[in-house]
Amino acid sequence: MSLSLVLLIPLVVQISVAVGVTGWLSFRNGQKAVNDLATRLSLEVAARTKENFRSFGDVSHLFLQMNSAAIASGNIDPEDFPNLERYLWNQTKLSDRTTTIYYGDEQGKFLLLRREAENLVYIRDESTAPNRQIYRLDSQGNRTELIKTATYDPRIRPWYQAAKQSAKATWSPIYVFAAPPVLGITPVMPIYNETGNLRGVLAIDLTLSQISDFLKSIKISPSGQVFAIERSGEIVASFYRRIALCHRQRRTKTAVGHTEQKFANSIGLHIFAKTIW
Repeated sequence: MSLSLVLLIPLVVQISVAVGVTGWLSFRNGQKAVNDLATRLSLEVAARTKENFRSFGDVSHLFLQMNSAAIASGNIDPEDFPNLERYLWNQTKLSDRTTTIYYGDEQGKFLLLRREAENLVYIRDESTAPNRQIYRLDSQGNRTELIKTATYDPRIRPWYQAAKQSAKATWSPIYVFAAPPVLGITPVMPIYNETGNLRGVLAIDLTLSQISDFLKSIKISPSGQVFAIERSGEIVASFYRRIALCHRQRRTKTAVGHTEQKFANSIGLHIFAKTIW
């Protein structure tokens, strides 16, 4: 072996090792920087999503607080169903998050206004008990025809029980609505009289479809995904409405994946915001 080759080989080896180590360190540091950036961006996305979703729920509670204040001040009498019916009908036209708003009391009376594909009023009073009657409404909120009569007691429903047990504004568990039988969740507000006894409960229905539509409207990134899950791990709403509803109806437990961007919001659900970078 020539002297020049003997001298060249160690030099090449040293250069190769130096280049390799430098390249590896650069790759590792670059990968760490990218991961750190992705984590920070994901946390920012999760925070924005949390605020958006919280504002979604706040609208319903704001309406309940206003109605509670109106009752407390005497501007609205919940015993006067004709006036209450007109009042709630007008409220259903103010926001797409208050299309179903209602009141039930300790005597079993119940009044619900719904403005969706079909305008309806549901009523149970002394003249209909133990049944609840459903009337179709015209575009002005006037009753046009009786379409259904069925037994109904608001006091045993999950939304009423949630308000009664909480004794303050809260959210019901997810449950199947009586009519139509769809899955949803209900923000509720208990109403008390001057002596502190429960008078009744104000409520607004939000279907899981409505929540999924809202999640779908949140713009995260081209690869962003948003889910609302219960503490049990069940998906209750997502930007893919069909997936969320089917999952919930089958009551299947699903591990959604690994993420550090999961947090609890004000309604007892978790929001799962995941972005693939």
